[in-house]
Amino acid sequence: MKMASRLIYLVRHGQYQRLSPDELESDSTAEQATRVEGGLTTLGIEQARLTAQRLMSYPISAIYCSSLRRAVQTAEIIAQEFPGIPLRRTRILCECIPCVPPSISELFSDVPSEEIARAREQADEAYGRYFKQARGKDKHEIVVCHGNLMRYFVSRALGVEPGTWVKMGIFNCGISQIRISPKRTQVVCHNDSGHLPEDERTAN
Repeated sequence: MKMASRLIYLVRHGQYQRLSPDELESDSTAEQATRVEGGLTTLGIEQARLTAQRLMSYPISAIYCSSLRRAVQTAEIIAQEFPGIPLRRTRILCECIPCVPPSISELFSDVPSEEIARAREQADEAYGRYFKQARGKDKHEIVVCHGNLMRYFVSRALGVEPGTWVKMGIFNCGISQIRISPKRTQVVCHNDSGHLPEDERTAN
């Protein structure tokens, strides 16, 4: 009897319009920032469209995304290629700083340790929720999220030091594929960007 596998296609959101420093200071809560943050740029929309074409040949059964605007917009464009497949938004996939290696702690000195601890809990909860063994038949699922979290997931899947995430690059709409089978978890690829023309590859 064939054992089922879960194949997860992690997608980073497309290029987006960042808030100005004045706008960031005027938003006192993460919830407010979520509502007013910049959406995808014209290039970001094109990146998402090309990513949708790249993924459309897979038998996708579920699409999940962060509740942040840039991720939602990216996921909505991808979901157009999968009519009938629900798109589920969740705050647990929002961007965060999951951990900070001691060697570069000075770069994050302005981030309260309590915030990083909460982010680690969020990241680990998200990993436990989505990266688990499939039951019955193979599952193919898309998860649209953010650079830090995505690289942290890949580090967890590799079984390496979680802080390894800071050493990984990831383009906007880059794809990382992870297979969870009964015997092992494999990183099939990381930061696949072959679907994006070279002049449309960005990392912001």
